[in-house]
Amino acid sequence: MKVLYYIHALVIGGAETIVANNLIELKANNIEVVLVVNQRVDTFLEKQVKDAGIKIYALDTTMPESTCGAILWKIKIRLINYKRRFNKIITEEKPDIIHVHSLINRLQGVKFPADKIIYTFHADVERALKIYSKKNFSVLQKMTKQGLSFFALTSKAKSDIKKYFNTDSIFITPNSVDIDSIKNKAYSREKFLAKLNIPDSAFVLGHVGRFHKVKNHEKIIDVFNSVHNRREDSFLILIGGDENGRMSEIKERVRQYGLTDYVRFLGVRENATSIISCLNAFILPSYSESFSLATIEAQALGINCVVSEAVPNDVICNSNCVQMSLNESDESWADSVLMDSNNIKIGDIYKFDRKNVISRLIELYANIIG
Repeated sequence: MKVLYYIHALVIGGAETIVANNLIELKANNIEVVLVVNQRVDTFLEKQVKDAGIKIYALDTTMPESTCGAILWKIKIRLINYKRRFNKIITEEKPDIIHVHSLINRLQGVKFPADKIIYTFHADVERALKIYSKKNFSVLQKMTKQGLSFFALTSKAKSDIKKYFNTDSIFITPNSVDIDSIKNKAYSREKFLAKLNIPDSAFVLGHVGRFHKVKNHEKIIDVFNSVHNRREDSFLILIGGDENGRMSEIKERVRQYGLTDYVRFLGVRENATSIISCLNAFILPSYSESFSLATIEAQALGINCVVSEAVPNDVICNSNCVQMSLNESDESWADSVLMDSNNIKIGDIYKFDRKNVISRLIELYANIIG
């Protein structure tokens, strides 16, 4: 069995992490894999895939840093015949399955049976379709009628896909994490916090997510202000890369509250999961979430979680993971952030364990091929 994965690029993000991990685990399970991206990027995710001996094809060259070069590059890629490029890769690699984790328009007209193509939405389905161009939606509809299958991350995603594409070829396959590895890689809280000049006795709230409007960092800062008003020894850790200058906006909001000395911006961190183990509570007030790996990781570590109702119910496992409406006050959110967690009831977190999910993927791939 050979599986070809396609994604825009292995930049740092939830979907990209899943794709990288799945490729590496599939290869470890003796499944042949190959990756196609729009562009190569210099990230630890791409390095992990490359170091695992997985071949990576790029449909585009890297965009030049100069303004003039970038303009010419954008003109050039508009003229590229991506169907021809994809067909060349397909002819060379002869995959049994193509699993798409990005926009699908570049596969339009490729010489590959649609009933051997799988599509995964890594954003909330309704939100994704609002962002997609009419062309992408049209191509996806056409391929669905020709037999394309969907892998849905949650039961809600399955319901949304059914509504928009009227197909029964939808299989729930959640994102996965290595539960035991997460637990074994927990940091010494005292040592890690000391590096950030935070006392071990402090109350530490944290968030993992790129600085995009959908993550609602404004709410995080507002809630933390309420927490800090009650506990002066509280600190906030924010992990994630900047996007369109959003980090500067959030830093200004922090400054206006007078909280600059109590907030740490750590940027993109390969060790984000280990850092979560040092928190007292995790917060995720997103406007939209398709899954939320970070919430699973926090629950695997037994950390208190307060998340918005946008996080699918399937993701909530532990009794100390609370969903809240964004309409509820910052004070109410702070109440939940500061909740007592002495009597945690741990749910079936291992349903997201990588071994179980990869076994499910391999079984589904085999069924679709067969």
